[in-house]
Amino acid sequence: MNFVIKFFARLLQFFLALLNFLSAPLQRLLGQFVLLVALAFVIFWFFDLSLPFNRWLKLFSPSQPTILTSDIVISQIQSMSTLVTTSFDERISVEVRNEPVIFFMPSIYESVTLEVTGKILAGIDLQRIHNEDVIVNDDEIVIYIPPAHIVSQDIRTMLVRSTDGLVQGVDPALYPQGEARGRTLLLDAACRSGILSRAELDAQLALTDLLLKVGNGRKVQVIQQSPEPGEFTGCR
Repeated sequence: MNFVIKFFARLLQFFLALLNFLSAPLQRLLGQFVLLVALAFVIFWFFDLSLPFNRWLKLFSPSQPTILTSDIVISQIQSMSTLVTTSFDERISVEVRNEPVIFFMPSIYESVTLEVTGKILAGIDLQRIHNEDVIVNDDEIVIYIPPAHIVSQDIRTMLVRSTDGLVQGVDPALYPQGEARGRTLLLDAACRSGILSRAELDAQLALTDLLLKVGNGRKVQVIQQSPEPGEFTGCR
Protein backbone atom coordinates (compact mmCIF):
# COMPACT_ATOMS: atom_id res chain seq x y z
CA MET A 1 0.00 0.00 0.00
CA ASN A 2 2.75 2.48 0.94
CA PHE A 3 4.59 1.64 -2.24
CA VAL A 4 1.53 2.46 -4.36
CA ILE A 5 1.00 5.79 -2.56
CA LYS A 6 4.65 6.75 -3.06
CA PHE A 7 4.42 5.85 -6.74
CA PHE A 8 1.43 8.11 -7.36
CA ALA A 9 2.99 10.90 -5.27
CA ARG A 10 6.08 10.86 -7.47
CA LEU A 11 3.88 10.73 -10.56
CA LEU A 12 2.05 13.85 -9.33
CA GLN A 13 5.36 15.62 -8.73
CA PHE A 14 6.35 14.84 -12.29
CA PHE A 15 3.15 16.39 -13.67
CA LEU A 16 3.56 19.50 -11.51
CA ALA A 17 7.13 19.96 -12.76
CA LEU A 18 5.91 19.48 -16.32
CA LEU A 19 3.33 22.24 -15.88
CA ASN A 20 6.07 24.86 -15.53
CA PHE A 21 7.11 24.27 -19.16
CA LEU A 22 3.61 24.44 -20.68
CA SER A 23 1.40 27.30 -21.76
CA ALA A 24 -1.73 28.21 -19.80
CA PRO A 25 -4.19 26.39 -22.12
CA LEU A 26 -2.07 23.23 -22.03
CA GLN A 27 -1.74 23.54 -18.27
CA ARG A 28 -5.53 23.59 -17.93
CA LEU A 29 -5.90 20.61 -20.29
CA LEU A 30 -3.26 18.59 -18.47
CA GLY A 31 -4.76 19.52 -15.11
CA GLN A 32 -8.16 18.28 -16.23
CA PHE A 33 -6.60 15.04 -17.43
CA VAL A 34 -4.82 14.49 -14.10
CA LEU A 35 -8.06 15.24 -12.24
CA LEU A 36 -9.93 12.63 -14.31
CA VAL A 37 -7.23 10.01 -13.73
CA ALA A 38 -7.28 10.68 -9.99
CA LEU A 39 -11.07 10.47 -9.91
CA ALA A 40 -11.03 7.16 -11.80
CA PHE A 41 -8.41 5.82 -9.42
CA VAL A 42 -10.58 6.69 -6.40
CA ILE A 43 -13.62 5.01 -7.96
CA PHE A 44 -11.71 1.86 -8.85
CA TRP A 45 -10.03 1.75 -5.45
CA PHE A 46 -13.17 2.05 -3.31
CA PHE A 47 -15.79 0.34 -5.46
CA ASP A 48 -13.62 -2.32 -7.13
CA LEU A 49 -15.22 -1.78 -10.54
CA SER A 50 -12.27 -2.93 -12.59
CA LEU A 51 -10.55 -6.24 -11.86
CA PRO A 52 -7.97 -5.77 -14.63
CA PHE A 53 -7.04 -2.43 -13.07
CA ASN A 54 -6.54 -4.08 -9.68
CA ARG A 55 -4.34 -6.70 -11.26
CA TRP A 56 -2.32 -3.91 -12.84
CA LEU A 57 -1.88 -2.29 -9.41
CA LYS A 58 -0.53 -5.58 -8.03
CA LEU A 59 2.35 -5.36 -10.48
CA PHE A 60 3.65 -2.41 -8.49
CA SER A 61 3.24 -4.10 -5.12
CA PRO A 62 6.08 -6.28 -3.80
CA SER A 63 5.03 -9.95 -3.74
CA GLN A 64 4.94 -11.74 -0.41
CA PRO A 65 6.92 -15.01 -0.18
CA THR A 66 4.78 -18.15 0.04
CA ILE A 67 5.31 -20.18 3.21
CA LEU A 68 5.75 -23.79 2.13
CA THR A 69 4.12 -26.34 4.43
CA SER A 70 3.57 -30.08 4.31
CA ASP A 71 -0.12 -29.46 3.52
CA ILE A 72 0.82 -27.47 0.40
CA VAL A 73 3.26 -30.18 -0.69
CA ILE A 74 0.66 -32.93 -0.21
CA SER A 75 -2.01 -31.00 -2.12
CA GLN A 76 0.40 -30.62 -5.04
CA ILE A 77 1.25 -34.32 -4.97
CA GLN A 78 -2.25 -35.72 -4.47
CA SER A 79 -3.59 -33.67 -7.36
CA MET A 80 -1.74 -36.22 -9.50
CA SER A 81 -3.85 -39.06 -7.98
CA THR A 82 -2.32 -42.45 -8.78
CA LEU A 83 0.99 -41.97 -10.55
CA VAL A 84 1.08 -44.56 -13.35
CA THR A 85 4.68 -44.68 -14.39
CA THR A 86 5.61 -47.97 -16.06
CA SER A 87 3.96 -50.36 -18.50
CA PHE A 88 4.77 -53.88 -19.65
CA ASP A 89 3.54 -55.20 -23.01
CA GLU A 90 3.85 -58.85 -23.99
CA ARG A 91 2.27 -61.58 -26.11
CA ILE A 92 2.30 -65.29 -25.25
CA SER A 93 0.64 -68.47 -26.46
CA VAL A 94 -1.20 -70.69 -23.98
CA GLU A 95 -2.48 -74.23 -24.57
CA VAL A 96 -5.04 -75.84 -22.27
CA ARG A 97 -6.47 -79.32 -22.66
CA ASN A 98 -8.84 -81.80 -21.08
CA GLU A 99 -7.66 -85.13 -19.76
CA PRO A 100 -8.20 -87.97 -22.25
CA VAL A 101 -11.37 -89.92 -21.66
CA ILE A 102 -9.68 -93.21 -22.55
CA PHE A 103 -6.42 -93.37 -20.62
CA PHE A 104 -4.72 -95.83 -22.93
CA MET A 105 -5.37 -93.44 -25.86
CA PRO A 106 -3.63 -90.21 -24.68
CA SER A 107 -3.70 -88.67 -28.14
CA ILE A 108 -7.49 -88.24 -27.94
CA TYR A 109 -8.16 -85.04 -26.00
CA GLU A 110 -9.70 -81.62 -26.37
CA SER A 111 -7.44 -78.58 -26.42
CA VAL A 112 -7.38 -74.91 -27.35
CA THR A 113 -4.42 -72.65 -27.99
CA LEU A 114 -4.91 -68.98 -27.21
CA GLU A 115 -2.71 -66.05 -28.06
CA VAL A 116 -2.83 -63.75 -25.06
CA THR A 117 -1.69 -60.15 -25.36
CA GLY A 118 -1.75 -57.63 -22.57
CA LYS A 119 -0.50 -54.40 -21.07
CA ILE A 120 0.27 -54.26 -17.37
CA LEU A 121 0.61 -50.90 -15.62
CA ALA A 122 2.42 -50.26 -12.36
CA GLY A 123 2.49 -47.10 -10.29
CA ILE A 124 2.29 -45.50 -6.85
CA ASP A 125 -0.88 -44.47 -5.06
CA LEU A 126 -0.13 -40.87 -4.10
CA GLN A 127 -3.30 -40.71 -1.99
CA ARG A 128 -1.44 -42.79 0.59
CA ILE A 129 0.99 -39.94 1.29
CA HIS A 130 0.00 -38.10 4.49
CA ASN A 131 1.32 -35.22 6.60
CA GLU A 132 3.65 -37.42 8.59
CA ASP A 133 5.29 -38.56 5.34
CA VAL A 134 6.41 -35.04 4.38
CA ILE A 135 9.06 -32.98 6.20
CA VAL A 136 9.67 -29.39 5.05
CA ASN A 137 12.85 -27.77 6.35
CA ASP A 138 14.39 -24.41 5.51
CA ASP A 139 16.66 -25.93 2.87
CA GLU A 140 15.19 -29.39 2.14
CA ILE A 141 11.99 -31.33 1.48
CA VAL A 142 11.97 -34.96 2.60
CA ILE A 143 9.13 -37.21 1.45
CA TYR A 144 8.44 -40.88 2.11
CA ILE A 145 6.50 -42.58 -0.68
CA PRO A 146 4.64 -45.92 -0.60
CA PRO A 147 5.76 -48.95 -2.61
CA ALA A 148 4.66 -49.43 -6.20
CA HIS A 149 1.92 -51.88 -7.08
CA ILE A 150 0.19 -53.26 -10.16
CA VAL A 151 -2.43 -50.71 -11.18
CA SER A 152 -4.21 -52.48 -14.04
CA GLN A 153 -4.06 -55.36 -16.51
CA ASP A 154 -5.49 -55.02 -20.00
CA ILE A 155 -5.75 -58.57 -21.36
CA ARG A 156 -6.92 -59.58 -24.84
CA THR A 157 -7.12 -63.13 -26.21
CA MET A 158 -7.42 -64.64 -29.67
CA LEU A 159 -8.04 -68.27 -30.57
CA VAL A 160 -5.18 -69.73 -32.59
CA ARG A 161 -6.40 -73.30 -32.97
CA SER A 162 -8.56 -75.93 -31.31
CA THR A 163 -8.50 -79.73 -31.25
CA ASP A 164 -11.64 -81.82 -30.86
CA GLY A 165 -11.78 -84.88 -28.66
CA LEU A 166 -13.92 -87.95 -29.12
CA VAL A 167 -16.96 -85.72 -29.54
CA GLN A 168 -16.97 -82.92 -32.07
CA GLY A 169 -16.54 -79.53 -30.45
CA VAL A 170 -14.41 -78.22 -27.63
CA ASP A 171 -15.35 -77.80 -24.01
CA PRO A 172 -16.18 -74.07 -23.65
CA ALA A 173 -14.66 -74.09 -20.14
CA LEU A 174 -11.21 -74.34 -21.75
CA TYR A 175 -11.34 -70.73 -23.00
CA PRO A 176 -11.56 -68.99 -19.57
CA GLN A 177 -8.98 -71.45 -18.26
CA GLY A 178 -6.58 -70.42 -21.01
CA GLU A 179 -7.25 -66.74 -20.45
CA ALA A 180 -6.68 -67.07 -16.70
CA ARG A 181 -3.43 -68.95 -17.27
CA GLY A 182 -2.29 -66.34 -19.80
CA ARG A 183 -3.08 -63.53 -17.34
CA THR A 184 -0.99 -65.24 -14.68
CA LEU A 185 1.94 -65.84 -17.04
CA LEU A 186 1.89 -62.22 -18.26
CA LEU A 187 1.87 -60.90 -14.70
CA ASP A 188 4.74 -63.21 -13.72
CA ALA A 189 6.73 -62.02 -16.73
CA ALA A 190 6.13 -58.38 -15.83
CA CYS A 191 7.21 -58.97 -12.23
CA ARG A 192 10.35 -60.81 -13.33
CA SER A 193 11.21 -57.89 -15.60
CA GLY A 194 11.30 -55.58 -12.57
CA ILE A 195 8.22 -53.51 -13.39
CA LEU A 196 7.73 -52.47 -9.74
CA SER A 197 11.32 -51.30 -9.33
CA ARG A 198 11.11 -49.27 -12.53
CA ALA A 199 7.80 -47.76 -11.42
CA GLU A 200 9.33 -46.67 -8.12
CA LEU A 201 12.33 -45.11 -9.85
CA ASP A 202 10.13 -43.26 -12.34
CA ALA A 203 7.91 -42.02 -9.50
CA GLN A 204 10.92 -40.75 -7.56
CA LEU A 205 12.13 -38.78 -10.58
CA ALA A 206 8.67 -37.33 -11.29
CA LEU A 207 8.10 -36.27 -7.67
CA THR A 208 11.60 -34.80 -7.40
CA ASP A 209 10.94 -32.67 -10.47
CA LEU A 210 7.57 -31.52 -9.07
CA LEU A 211 8.91 -30.62 -5.64
CA LEU A 212 11.90 -28.77 -7.04
CA LYS A 213 9.46 -26.48 -8.84
CA VAL A 214 7.44 -25.68 -5.69
CA GLY A 215 10.27 -25.88 -3.18
CA ASN A 216 11.66 -22.36 -3.63
CA GLY A 217 15.21 -23.56 -4.00
CA ARG A 218 15.04 -26.38 -1.46
CA LYS A 219 16.75 -29.69 -2.06
CA VAL A 220 14.47 -32.72 -2.44
CA GLN A 221 14.97 -36.15 -0.94
CA VAL A 222 12.53 -38.91 -1.91
CA ILE A 223 12.68 -42.00 0.31
CA GLN A 224 11.12 -45.20 -1.00
CA GLN A 225 9.28 -47.28 1.56
CA SER A 226 9.19 -51.07 1.44
CA PRO A 227 5.92 -53.05 1.45
CA GLU A 228 4.49 -53.77 4.87
CA PRO A 229 4.35 -57.44 5.96
CA GLY A 230 1.40 -59.00 4.15
CA GLU A 231 0.91 -56.05 1.80
CA PHE A 232 0.09 -57.27 -1.71
CA THR A 233 1.67 -55.29 -4.54
CA GLY A 234 0.40 -57.48 -7.37
CA CYS A 235 3.61 -59.49 -7.68
CA ARG A 236 4.20 -62.67 -5.77
